[in-house]
Amino acid sequence: SEYADGDTPHAVAGIAVSTDGRTIYAANNHTDARTEMQGSLSILDVETNRIVRETPLPGFPFAVAYLPARLKIPAKVYVSSERDGVVSVV
Repeated sequence: SEYADGDTPHAVAGIAVSTDGRTIYAANNHTDARTEMQGSLSILDVETNRIVRETPLPGFPFAVAYLPARLKIPAKVYVSSERDGVVSVV
């Protein structure tokens, strides 16, 4: 079905916040034919209140965990899938 504004709605299931508080990671588990039955992870900039990136994820993304950078290891975000039983690393 078509949405009036042309956008697919987000059904936020879980969130995580970066340690500096500048970024929010939100798991969207709304799925339909337009999303090819996949959810997504929205990465939001708190200062601008804008989505800076949206990454497709398998199944119904549910829980989100942020692991900050340490030593020479970059920060990572882990997202579990309620339907597919997988954990995606972003």
